[in-house]
Amino acid sequence: MLDRAGVQPGAKLLDVGCGDGRLAKAAINRDLSVTACDPDPGMRALTTATTHGNAVVLDAGLPELDGIGDSTFDAAVANFVINHLSDPRAALRGLRRVLHRGGRIVFTIWTEIAAPHVQALGEALDRVGAPPAAGLRLPPDLDFPRTPEGMGGIARTAGLCVDSVEEITWTWQVAPDSLWTGFLAGIGSRSERFAAQSPATQTRVRELVTKALSSDLDEGVYWLPCTAGLCVAHRA
Repeated sequence: MLDRAGVQPGAKLLDVGCGDGRLAKAAINRDLSVTACDPDPGMRALTTATTHGNAVVLDAGLPELDGIGDSTFDAAVANFVINHLSDPRAALRGLRRVLHRGGRIVFTIWTEIAAPHVQALGEALDRVGAPPAAGLRLPPDLDFPRTPEGMGGIARTAGLCVDSVEEITWTWQVAPDSLWTGFLAGIGSRSERFAAQSPATQTRVRELVTKALSSDLDEGVYWLPCTAGLCVAHRA
């Protein structure tokens, strides 16, 4: 993502939805001036620790980005953030507002191609008859296709010029305990549904998912092929 942002040392970068701070730390290591924001206080604390206090960490979220002025940054990154928001187009307009003219936005989303662990979780929830969690889908007027074409479409609607959009693939190596910590965090529709179940139902689902992913486990680590969409756009 940082390569695609196209910024030089000293440039001002905004990391929206900074999470655990790994992307912010990588940007600092490239001598970028980093501001990171997240509405979750736990994530802000993690980012502060990960970056050793070398990033400005703000309590702000999309689309408002309260406290951040217009035309402040040379580039912005949003890693798996836009697809979790209630109004993705408004979120991109918020990012556009804080960029200098010519500044780039790089954002990623999970596509319609579900990774094995996500597919296994959904199938296990269906198998045990787990009721759906509320609010898993956006209303039709706010939703968008989780495809490269869909990403480009919402970027253009938000007033951005699209430079490139593509699918990217990689293999995620993750320990089982870390995988389930992520599921319990309720990020993403299937994880949200899992987190809303009773402890007994969660135990049954975990048994089914563990069985389904047994062939992906090697020396105590899951090797999971993943696919995501990556869009690069800029403010004209």
